[in-house]
Amino acid sequence: MKKKIMMLMLASILAVTCYGKGIVSKCKEEQVPPKDWVSIQLGVWIDMPTSTINSNVSGLKIGLPMSTGIGRVEGVEAGVFMVGTDEVMGLQAALGACFNEKMEGLQAALGLSYCDKNMDGMQTGLVNIAEIVVGFQAGVVNCVKEMNGAQAAALVNYSEYTDGAQLGVLNACHELDGTQIGVINIAKKSSKGIQIGVFNSCRHGGIQFGLLNYIKDATIPMMPLFNIRL
Repeated sequence: MKKKIMMLMLASILAVTCYGKGIVSKCKEEQVPPKDWVSIQLGVWIDMPTSTINSNVSGLKIGLPMSTGIGRVEGVEAGVFMVGTDEVMGLQAALGACFNEKMEGLQAALGLSYCDKNMDGMQTGLVNIAEIVVGFQAGVVNCVKEMNGAQAAALVNYSEYTDGAQLGVLNACHELDGTQIGVINIAKKSSKGIQIGVFNSCRHGGIQFGLLNYIKDATIPMMPLFNIRL
């Protein structure tokens, strides 16, 4: 019963987040963030009140239960269910989900943390998703296009390009320039780093330590304990 409730809660978080993201994106085609700044602002729903749509906050923006907007927050954006201002410099936090386009600082949620473009700092949540991360992701599942830093997951880390480290049960990337430590480590295209795990796999290059190691273009592709192709 508890498992079903948790699954339902996560599904609701994802649905509301995607819905809110779509509405804000549509507004952005018509709205331009103003030059004026306010020190505190209250949001109650997606784009409600309307004063939250294109405002800039230097201080505190609160979502009871949620807040969105196409402007900026320099300080703290915090909400109960969801927060989603486009640009945040400081802290963005919610019990349910956080999303933005550009983040500098800490993004933290019990459910989903989502950054559509650049994340400079730390993401933490059940699921973390970003386009480019310079910093750190910590959660159950981490997903990013380009990672410059470290991912630590209870289950899965995924990136197209990793310059740094992946620590999890399953670590997967297209190109690795750093370290993977986990049960299963996969570098789909190439590795210029080290893989340490039970099973390590790479098409080209790298150093591997594990029970079973596979490098497609190595002299001996499949090796126990250790494999290398420089």
